[in-house]
Amino acid sequence: MDVDKSEAERGLEIVKTLFEKDEHDLIVLDEINCTVSLGMLSEKDVLDVLSTKPKRSELILTGRNAPQSFLDLAHLVTEMTLKKHYFYSGVPAREGVDY
Repeated sequence: MDVDKSEAERGLEIVKTLFEKDEHDLIVLDEINCTVSLGMLSEKDVLDVLSTKPKRSELILTGRNAPQSFLDLAHLVTEMTLKKHYFYSGVPAREGVDY
């Protein structure tokens, strides 16, 4: 949806600002891999922003289907496999936890 793409672009702008300010030890880009794989952000645009990451900041990218270029840049890659999730037993997604 257009609103999803706009929000993803807004989020990437926030990341640019955080990198420019260089005030954080740890930054988590939650579900950024999915955002790229679904076409909400371009891989190139994200790579351009990642190239400006301050040296002192640790950066964590989460989500499925990370592009190979992200994996190539990473110092650590972990693959997790779903074994059980409460959503599939009828518990609805919760604001602030799941979205």
